[in-house]
Amino acid sequence: TVPVSESDAYVVDLFRVRGGAIHDWALHGDADEDTTASCTLPLGEARALMLEPGEKWDEPTIEGAKHHPYGMVRDARPADAADGFRIDFTYMKDPNRGLRVHLVGGLPAQAWLGRSPSVRRMGQGRAGDMRKAYDFWMPQLLVRRTGQSPLASTFAAVHEPYAGRPFLESVTPLAFGGEGEFAVALQVRHGDIVDTILSNDDAPPFPERTTPTGIRMAGRLGIVREQAGRVIAAWLFDGTSLSGKGWELRSEGALSGTLTGATRKADGAAVDAFLTEADLPAGEALKGAWMIVTHGSGHRHGYCIERVEPQGGKSMVVLSEDHGLRIEGARTREVFYPRREFEGLNTFRIPRVSRLTR
Repeated sequence: TVPVSESDAYVVDLFRVRGGAIHDWALHGDADEDTTASCTLPLGEARALMLEPGEKWDEPTIEGAKHHPYGMVRDARPADAADGFRIDFTYMKDPNRGLRVHLVGGLPAQAWLGRSPSVRRMGQGRAGDMRKAYDFWMPQLLVRRTGQSPLASTFAAVHEPYAGRPFLESVTPLAFGGEGEFAVALQVRHGDIVDTILSNDDAPPFPERTTPTGIRMAGRLGIVREQAGRVIAAWLFDGTSLSGKGWELRSEGALSGTLTGATRKADGAAVDAFLTEADLPAGEALKGAWMIVTHGSGHRHGYCIERVEPQGGKSMVVLSEDHGLRIEGARTREVFYPRREFEGLNTFRIPRVSRLTR
């Protein structure tokens, strides 16, 4: 989330995926109130169901019955989305409130705008009435990419919620030099301010990438804010450098190590924490930072840090919430759904955040 003023902010949405031959990015309207949707693309003829050739739709007759979820997407109309587009979700009872979404182009893609059941409005739990499943509908957007497997896609969008009128003037993609299929650079304009958002999935040691506007970054995420052509602020997350003409922001690399154990208050411990032999800054120096844990399976999860306590030559990383894990040697078990087991060591990284204000 990027703040613009005391009342306005926008959200940068980046979805990266690799594998398979069909990738869908989906967004639907409000699940609690009636909304309409309109987009800047010319739409084609409607497709009754979003099923692929050979797929069959079986109407569910009871709650929990198996069915193909894409059969619930109805009357979708297609459009070429390779160059990007904009879609507006507007509240029928209050047309001055809405959500404008800027979808960034750059890769072959097709947009489908239709509708799907707004099932939450038929009631929840014992108050739910499945007979009302088709009584309430909401706009449904799909942005689809197809290609040979393994397909790699990056979907980039900026969500602009507003009350009164939209406040962003434009969202423009920028080239972001160097190799890398998942590198993204966006330029967002509002008033006399220009924000440049830089993101990629590079790994240390980070290569330096450059935009046509002269901003350079070695890292995973950077934001640069200019006002009237002058850089007034910059943020670097998980990187070593972010710079431009006449300014530079440098940062230490991420902290890393291996987890040796875990404690949970639900299991009788005093705190929810991870144990590691890594030497980490004690106290609240890392409060609010995120520990990104990679399990032996390759799955990753993030945990917000509360503080670090030295404990017998080790560091106890106290977390703000229950991590839901039991670590026994090289085996890790989830205590909550989906209750998986991971074999192998759990490694972690704690990315650093650096700021520049002028």
